[in-house]
Amino acid sequence: MAMNEISTGKFSLVDLWQERVSPLHPGEFQKPLTGKDRGQLKMLANQVGAETREVIIYALENWNEFGQKARSCACAPDYPARPRIGFLLTYCDVAVNLMRQSAAAKRKKTEAKAKAKRELDALKPKPVPVSAQRKHPPMTPEEKAAAYREFVEWSEAMEKKNVRVAAPGIIDS
Repeated sequence: MAMNEISTGKFSLVDLWQERVSPLHPGEFQKPLTGKDRGQLKMLANQVGAETREVIIYALENWNEFGQKARSCACAPDYPARPRIGFLLTYCDVAVNLMRQSAAAKRKKTEAKAKAKRELDALKPKPVPVSAQRKHPPMTPEEKAAAYREFVEWSEAMEKKNVRVAAPGIIDS
């Protein structure tokens, strides 16, 4: 990360920090970052590298979770109620690991949902192509009447033989 990206330019870490902290305390004045704050952002960028922006965003959006994790993992006495660059710098390893764990959990959850959807889709009946739906032309009214007469004759013959019929083709003994 270039030095000018730390403190100047449209997408600087200074701007990112201020843009992300302001909504956490709406209506309150946010003092400009000091030289020490800017230096700490530069040190953070040097330690974290390419993930610096994501780590800042994650830590600010999840400040309480990050602070509690830093306190429990790194034996920090307490964490500041308001985000502080120095605290993030000191416990940047905790923030990076927490962010990565969160991303992995989201990926796992997304993959589980996708797998469940695939399994559910596999259970749904597949649409039958129109060409396969009708191999024979539909029965005419005369053919239907003849098939019904044949069924009635068959049923009566079975009845005479004392065979109980549960349904056509299923003989109940």
